[in-house]
Amino acid sequence: LRVHGGIGLMLSRALLLWAFVLAVSSHGAPHRKSDPSQYASKVFVQSLSTPLQSESWGTELASGSMNGYLTYNETVDLLHRLQKSFPHLVSALHVIGHSLEGRELWAVRMGPVDKPAVLFTALHHSREPASLSTVLYILLHLCHEHTRTTSELLSQRQIWFVPIVNPDGYVFNERRWPNGGGEMRKNRRSNCHRNHGDLLSGVDLNRNYGYKWAMDDEGSDPNPCDESYRGAEPFSEPETQSIRDLVLSINFTAAFNYHSYGNLLTYPYNYAKRQSDMPLQDVHIFEELVADPSFSHFLRKGSAYALLRYVANGESDDWMYRERGVISLSPEVGAEADGYWPNPHRILPIARENLASALLLIDRAGSSLMIETVTATVSKQNGCVDLVVRIVNRGLASSSPNTTLFIQAGSPVNLTTAVLSVTGINDTSIRLNLTRASIQLGSMVRRSHASVRLPIQCDSSLGDSVDSSSNRIGLALVEESRWACGSVLIRSVCSTLVSGSQRLELSLSSNASEEVCVGTTPTSETPDSSATSSTGSDGRQTIVVLLVVSGVALILLYAVHHRIDLVNWFQNLRCRLRGQPRFTRLVNSEEGSMFELPPSAATSQGQLPTNHMMAADDDSDSNLSISSLADSELEWIADSP
Repeated sequence: LRVHGGIGLMLSRALLLWAFVLAVSSHGAPHRKSDPSQYASKVFVQSLSTPLQSESWGTELASGSMNGYLTYNETVDLLHRLQKSFPHLVSALHVIGHSLEGRELWAVRMGPVDKPAVLFTALHHSREPASLSTVLYILLHLCHEHTRTTSELLSQRQIWFVPIVNPDGYVFNERRWPNGGGEMRKNRRSNCHRNHGDLLSGVDLNRNYGYKWAMDDEGSDPNPCDESYRGAEPFSEPETQSIRDLVLSINFTAAFNYHSYGNLLTYPYNYAKRQSDMPLQDVHIFEELVADPSFSHFLRKGSAYALLRYVANGESDDWMYRERGVISLSPEVGAEADGYWPNPHRILPIARENLASALLLIDRAGSSLMIETVTATVSKQNGCVDLVVRIVNRGLASSSPNTTLFIQAGSPVNLTTAVLSVTGINDTSIRLNLTRASIQLGSMVRRSHASVRLPIQCDSSLGDSVDSSSNRIGLALVEESRWACGSVLIRSVCSTLVSGSQRLELSLSSNASEEVCVGTTPTSETPDSSATSSTGSDGRQTIVVLLVVSGVALILLYAVHHRIDLVNWFQNLRCRLRGQPRFTRLVNSEEGSMFELPPSAATSQGQLPTNHMMAADDDSDSNLSISSLADSELEWIADSP
């Protein structure tokens, strides 16, 4: 069993290579967790992905034949390739209608059909290709970036993409301006009979929707040669009819209709100079949505009149919102300096900066629960603190009735003696044990709140360490496969309130951009304080594995280099730990021969046994007995305990 050079070197190199590959693959890789129904106390912070800076899959969007921009045919080809490459994510492509000149209007669906739906459209105006690149970038991101966030969104949302609403106008720009820079905005209806009528003809599709169509000649134009010509009647164009039929057939809750340029964000009502017709609750929905940091790159947000001092009637957002209740907005992507046809090197940066707001809209299209605040007040009961957890549904749909709030406490808190109360929501059920509470919540309508009151006993059994896991209460909100969590230190709560304060607002110790564990594994009742670190237990396990693998590889390398018999070495080590001699050697000084005895061949007093047969070294085939060497000059070497 001696380790020989070739095999040993090969094995040790393989181990080192495995350690290196394990280290690289574990760095930054998303952790795949078990189904949340399997355990209640290990929870993770829900976060949205941030735009990537060096994705390889996005480069195709800046490699089109129209000076970097994809043509109509290149876009359709990309959609088909995505459906073929990601059949588990991208549904069969849908032709939702045909343009005036007979071109297909393609749509892509991702996610289950029974989930809340969100819509993304581009190229209502055919001279705004940055809108197309942005929509395709969102689609590519959801296909290629397999993160926990994208997996949750794709499993809980129905996402529709219509990348080219106006294919005829876009193809006209391709043919007339093959290197980009086309100025055609409208579709290709031939209705202007002046000079250069082919450049002026068409209908502005974003003035052809049914709500407040032709309300006045300021928000749209009756002249067929004008850029904002509204058409002969509402939905007179096959392109807007196709979008209308899609929206009527799917219960969309939110939509982005992308345009360019100016980094502006418009939303209803765009026909009016005042928002008096919109219910105050819906005003708050729009304002709360666009106040999110993911919309910070938009310089101004509001109605068309509020931003640009113009009105637009027969517009897509107004119709979707008024007729179908869709929270519909129009991002004008790209800076003022970019214009309608940004430089090709700006294609990807513009798309990237609009990704986070799109992911947020997908999230908010359904229910989006979060623990909004946690407060503590002095209870009427002596020595108790009331912990009040306020939950909010920020989404645009009611939450699932399969929503649970988990409360994981350290041993000082006996939850079986607590009296929980839930307000603002019906159909709740409560389960308690010593350190864990499970509260089944009923469905929460959009933009609603609920509060959970939990009396906590403050006593002397709290640990000495302020950040001890026994002093920590973990809170986890779980809706189907989606998680939101955090934890609070009850010791600091108790000490603060006992000192005289009547109310204390707590902040959850969670990081919205990282995955954070709080609480315990299913097999343990005591919370693990180390689990609150951002590295997580999985990272520590990886480090241990790397250290073990690297150590084994280094030992093998050392053994190969020095030709060490590892089996005998470990046997000697075991004997030393047992208090026996570590090694035994006989040296024949006259002949220069050396014989090794196994440790078991020596007595505990270090005396030579008699008539013990042993093999000579590797170069000899003879068997010699100790007694036959008795007259020779022998050296006894034994390292006694």
